[in-house]
Amino acid sequence: YPLCALAVSDERPVSTQSTWGNCIGLRNYRFFVRFTSCTSFYSLWIAAWCVVYVAREAANSDDSFLMTAFLIPASGGLAIFAVCIVCCVGGLTSFHFDLICRDKTTNEDTSA
Repeated sequence: YPLCALAVSDERPVSTQSTWGNCIGLRNYRFFVRFTSCTSFYSLWIAAWCVVYVAREAANSDDSFLMTAFLIPASGGLAIFAVCIVCCVGGLTSFHFDLICRDKTTNEDTSA
């Protein structure tokens, strides 16, 4: 990981290493946290409105909520996909909010 090695040699704090080889450190950490939190909240918003749409359609028809979700696969599938994104990215967001509240980096948290 040459970028993190460069950042460590310059004595700049590095929080974590991404899978694409770049460091999430002092200069770009706030943008990373903003991205993960916005992605989590937006996915939650999409999932909620998909459920509302399916519930309204189920109320207008004689079918159950689950059957209506299968009859409208775009809305039902999008809600399931958005919930999966919320679970994955939301966990990452909550982890980093916890690190911010405890004033630690990822390296300090994992090595302690």
